[in-house]
Amino acid sequence: MRRRENLALTSLRARTSLLARTSLLARTSLLVRTSLLALSIVLNGCGRESRTTLRVANWAGPEEIAVEEANLADFRAMHPELRVILEPIPRPGEYEQKILTSIAGGTAPDVILLDAIHGPRFIAADALLNLRPAARAFGVDLDSFYPQVRSIFARGDTLYAVPKDFTPMVMYYNRKLFEAAGVAPPAAGWSWDDFLAKAKALTRDLDGDGRIDQYGTAVPAEFYTWSPWVWSNGGDFLSPDGARATGYLNGNRTLHALGFLLDLSRRHQVAPDHARLQSLGGELSMFLAGRVAMAESGHWWMPQITAATELEPGDVGIAPVPVPAGGERQTVFFAAGWAVTRQTRHPELAARLALHLSGPEASRRRAERGVAIPASVSLARELADEDEYGLKARFLDEIPYARAPWGARLAHADILEEAAAEAFAAAWLQGASLRQELDRAAHRIDAELQRRVRHYTVHDSRERRPESPMVRLATIITGAGIAGLLAVALMARRAQRREALWAWGFLLPSAIHLGFFIITPLVFSLYMAFHRWELLAPSHPFVGWSNFTSLLTGEHSQHLGRAFLNTAVYTVHVPVSLALALGVALVLNRCGRGRALLQTIFFLPNLCLMAAVAVVWKWLYNPEFGLISGALSLLGVDKEIGWLTSPELVAGVVPLPVLAIMIMAVWMTLGIQAVVYLAGLRAIPPVYYDAARVDGASRWQTFRHVTVPLLKPTTLFLLVTSIIASFQVFTSIYVMVDQTLLRTHQTDVLVYQIYDYAWGTRGDLGLASALSWILFVVILAVTAVQFRLIGREVHTP
Repeated sequence: MRRRENLALTSLRARTSLLARTSLLARTSLLVRTSLLALSIVLNGCGRESRTTLRVANWAGPEEIAVEEANLADFRAMHPELRVILEPIPRPGEYEQKILTSIAGGTAPDVILLDAIHGPRFIAADALLNLRPAARAFGVDLDSFYPQVRSIFARGDTLYAVPKDFTPMVMYYNRKLFEAAGVAPPAAGWSWDDFLAKAKALTRDLDGDGRIDQYGTAVPAEFYTWSPWVWSNGGDFLSPDGARATGYLNGNRTLHALGFLLDLSRRHQVAPDHARLQSLGGELSMFLAGRVAMAESGHWWMPQITAATELEPGDVGIAPVPVPAGGERQTVFFAAGWAVTRQTRHPELAARLALHLSGPEASRRRAERGVAIPASVSLARELADEDEYGLKARFLDEIPYARAPWGARLAHADILEEAAAEAFAAAWLQGASLRQELDRAAHRIDAELQRRVRHYTVHDSRERRPESPMVRLATIITGAGIAGLLAVALMARRAQRREALWAWGFLLPSAIHLGFFIITPLVFSLYMAFHRWELLAPSHPFVGWSNFTSLLTGEHSQHLGRAFLNTAVYTVHVPVSLALALGVALVLNRCGRGRALLQTIFFLPNLCLMAAVAVVWKWLYNPEFGLISGALSLLGVDKEIGWLTSPELVAGVVPLPVLAIMIMAVWMTLGIQAVVYLAGLRAIPPVYYDAARVDGASRWQTFRHVTVPLLKPTTLFLLVTSIIASFQVFTSIYVMVDQTLLRTHQTDVLVYQIYDYAWGTRGDLGLASALSWILFVVILAVTAVQFRLIGREVHTP
């Protein structure tokens, strides 16, 4: 009997051992098959494509994308062996950011559309190839382009882009409004006095309600519009060598020209103020609607004018920008061209593609849309001859008087544009002294230009920078993590070691992802915080604590203080929304039928993209025809409120746009908070309420002594997460607040400043990283205080 039991036990052990080995073999086979499959996918994905691929990047809307796709289709037909991909970026403001980032990351497109005002920055970084040899090799006559446009992309004998198109700045005017007012249309040689007299005659109250309905002109508020006025008055923004702003930007002639533009709105009232201009859709919308009689712009207005239903092209006239008494007729022109990045692996093919996109067929197809004037002399004149309204010829008349903007001549002109625009915005929106603001801007520009020149001349611009330490850092961190996991597994007991190895093996993909995409960026941002890190700069010098001290006590401290205050005030909406959400949850908790439907309705705003919600609320806040303004007018509030355009401080603390966004934030977060509170209410055991009822507690006493204490875990969760989110507000500020107002820094919040330091004209990722870590410490401290004050009082049912 015992012998039989021993035999059975031995057999059972053998079967168990065989089953274990079979299971291990199956798991090993599964792991091997999975690994081989993953390796196959990686190898197939990373292998060299059979067809050569060329990538083309440009800024374009839907219609322009269709035009460029047609141009690329012609090139594909000529080169069927090539794969050509168009990578459009709809917003011009984001275009440079993406191209800079791709160049810094080594993933630049082969061909890019280069704006002339961005050219010097790419040229200084040696990021572009010389296209003149390719033009000679492929028989392209560069003399067929306007010399002014060609020279804007040339440095000596080196041509960094093949001209695409261009436009000078001109003065548009509405012929119908001139005829109705009995005013003679402007002509070449007209003066500032003539311009002001016509603007006054065209500024009218059409319905007799005491408010101006039709303005003579609009204030040219953007930096790129000022050059004709300043240059024709004998002024300038920088010294001829581009090294100094003092004595030029704040010189008397420049001050006189910019003061004249400001007085169009502030003194003469022949132009709408900033709030009214934005509420009515901007200069183009007001011009098309017949609300503005004259406006300065470029050829890019022509497609909208042609497509407009309010105006016919024959109703529009074009004149030169007026000239002051004794001044010289001048204007500025802007151009774009096709360039080839140095990172391309197919320079000859990329150059051929760039030349094709600037060729006659592509230029003609593009000119039919009318965004700009073709850079080809013969094609531009041919199209002007075909124009039945004679508008294109007026643009060509300005070419002899056109000069390239500073942005096309100086790699660091971005600081000039930013500082000058901020000074003008402060004077226009906040009533500051224009002279004082220009003095401050000029000295700031001088200091920044000197710093940048020293920084960019540390190495020769053609010296190749060492590979970014980001990849090495990611490899080190991930390798250390894998080694640590392996060490932990090997330190386990022998019997558990195999299971530990299997467990950590399955966790390995997550560990690699964590190391590459979470830990490495955190460590690298801390590394950048102690360096001056401009994307295309030849070096990234170590600056120690300079970025932090500059933010906290140096030149950036004033703006940072306002950003901290605005962010702190913005977080006040959190307790307000929590209180409202608790009230909604209490009502929903008492509902029987329809509770699920109401929960869904309240939760819906959280399913919408923040950018889309911001656009909707931007229309709601419109002072002219917004729903909120309409509701206020029914209540007897007739005053137009510039919710998103006014620099006014409410209670002397919070800017009106920040208050408007706080109201929107309450609406946005109310639903999710109410749903979470409702879940917390339904988790409270009924026995507590039964006990309170037996003790004779009133509803208020039950709410205060039972509901509120038992909801503290929910409240703590919502409070902590909501305040963390409120410290990171960005999208609503970026989308809703007017860009001119943003230049005053009156509505800055911390994350917007991080964005501005990184991707604005400063382009300093080191400064942005330092502010990011300051924000991290602030959020950490605020969260710790919340846990300290509230966490100890949390009760769970």
